[in-house]
Amino acid sequence: MEKNFEKKIETFRRLEGELVTECVNYLKSKLEKNGGSISFTENDIDCQCVSYDGGGHPEYNSNVFASVYEVHLDKDGDVCLSIDEDDDYSIARLLACGSVGELISICEAIDCEMPD
Repeated sequence: MEKNFEKKIETFRRLEGELVTECVNYLKSKLEKNGGSISFTENDIDCQCVSYDGGGHPEYNSNVFASVYEVHLDKDGDVCLSIDEDDDYSIARLLACGSVGELISICEAIDCEMPD
């Protein structure tokens, strides 16, 4: 690979990591201010869809997307999503099969629901 290309990939990975950290911190802050959970309204559900990893259920592997109904803190204080198939879908699982863009979209939707 060319040095310039490798440098761009390195910069992208660094920025991606920073974005994930910022998004998780933002969500935790909003959730703590709102009693630990934020539910999306019916209108928002249609546009909040995330990649789904199947959760160890082969029958779900064909359904690669799931609607997000709620963002909440789990018993350990980690940010999780309530989706069609899983009430505690972790950000780590989302990022393993999805993208930072999906996490950013959730932050943007929450910002619309609960502006500062």
